[in-house]
Amino acid sequence: MKISESEKQEICENLKKALSLSKSQRPISLLTTNQEKMISEVVLGNHKTYKYILLTALATKSVIHNIDILSLQASSDSTGAYDARSIAHSVIVPFERAFLQDSSLGFSNEPFLNKPARFKELNKSNAVRNGGDRHKLESLVNTLPTFHSQSAFDGMVFFFQKLTEQPVDKIPYDDIKKENPLFNFRNFSKDLLSKSYGGESLAFGIGLVLKIFFSCINNDNRVLVHKVNESGSSSLEAGDIDVFSDNTIIGCVEAKDKTFTIQDVEHAAQKAAKSHIYNSSFVYNGPMLPKFSLDDMSKSIWQNQNVHILIVDYDNYYRSILGNINFNTSHVLSSVNELLDSGELSKEFSDYVLTLLGTNDGYFQQNN
Repeated sequence: MKISESEKQEICENLKKALSLSKSQRPISLLTTNQEKMISEVVLGNHKTYKYILLTALATKSVIHNIDILSLQASSDSTGAYDARSIAHSVIVPFERAFLQDSSLGFSNEPFLNKPARFKELNKSNAVRNGGDRHKLESLVNTLPTFHSQSAFDGMVFFFQKLTEQPVDKIPYDDIKKENPLFNFRNFSKDLLSKSYGGESLAFGIGLVLKIFFSCINNDNRVLVHKVNESGSSSLEAGDIDVFSDNTIIGCVEAKDKTFTIQDVEHAAQKAAKSHIYNSSFVYNGPMLPKFSLDDMSKSIWQNQNVHILIVDYDNYYRSILGNINFNTSHVLSSVNELLDSGELSKEFSDYVLTLLGTNDGYFQQNN
């Protein structure tokens, strides 16, 4: 059974309504003693995957009455089988991040990748550890089929009420954000790019990512962010952002924060080739016009110009680089200061960066 986007939106709205009602202590009149007992055992237990499985099942059942509430994968042979993992990933996880900051399920990006959720359906024959895990599985199998749409909704309300009772054995969400600079870098980048400054914001953001990276791996490669609209004015410049080893250019990135075309990417590859750079990046923060396949474009440029160019949006660019290293506040702020001191940025834009950092102490904590 395929779940439509409108149904996913309705599931999300039901989650919000149930959470709101849970805070008002609304009496739960449609739940049986066994249903309440099962929900309590799962929520107050220490197995996070079963919590995700239970909430996903109740939330989906509250909207789509004819699903098989025990199914985990659409490939299950049962009538009404659906892809519970898709609902967990696209609805439950974003909902948790947005609304369950104090009483979370566990902050898993892919909760259904854990073993208890990798079967086609909840079944007593599933291979799980004996003891508490076996008991929870059997309780879910015995009790979940007793829910209909309305009792599933009330089950969510009760679920959220019990969630506030669970022991606090993890770092609160707000503290996780403060202790992980990647969360703060994401917020800083979002605000930084909210104003273009003629393209300086995106070029600065890309340069900052590269400087942080080289700083973390103790590499003294030099990152130079050129003045806007002046890249290529010197024979030593290959892109909007160039990387040097000593005085030799070894890499370049083209930045485009507005609508771009195939010709813009081809031009960036040509500039790179002139500087004998055969692996470069084209990082954008604007729409493509017309739409075209990025992979096909990269292959075409490789075949025609012998340049491999990575075409990627800024969000994925910084996540792919910074998401694989342990960086901290000192790496970020020292890199910011070096870029501001380079003399390549306009005073107006430099003041903008300093204002952002000075008025929002939530970006980077000095004690990280």
